[in-house]
Amino acid sequence: MAVPDQHTLYLLARQCRRAIEAVPREEFIGSVFRDFPAGCCGDTSNVLATYLFEKTGVIADYCAGRDGGTDHEIYSHAWLQINNLIIDITADQFQDRGYPLDPVYVGPATDWHKTFDVTVEPDARHTSIKDVNWLEVAWQRIMAEMAATEHHWLPRSEW
Repeated sequence: MAVPDQHTLYLLARQCRRAIEAVPREEFIGSVFRDFPAGCCGDTSNVLATYLFEKTGVIADYCAGRDGGTDHEIYSHAWLQINNLIIDITADQFQDRGYPLDPVYVGPATDWHKTFDVTVEPDARHTSIKDVNWLEVAWQRIMAEMAATEHHWLPRSEW
């Protein structure tokens, strides 16, 4: 299967983030998504990987970063990688620490991402993880939001 281009991956990542943001926080009972984007980069990456697979058939790698930032003050952060493209929809949680990061980033590794000590794991889909009960519930709710409003996020030519 051919890997989608950077622009397509960006549009899909943006759609997923908007769906997560659209779900009322109180519906994420017992979920890290209640504080999105803070503290949920790993789970968000798993959900995004599953969404990207369903839309494109491509399996993204899971990048688990440790000790990042200018002074290695960021304990951990996670994102996806497909070939040499990073897909990160939660890096903006570090804006309050002085990092002007975009809510949705798709592109080559930034200088900021390069500060992390990274472990790469293949197949980031949430369905590839053991004991996914609560994450499956969050996935279903996010996908329901996506289905209800997806056409609003697509360029008019794609309706």
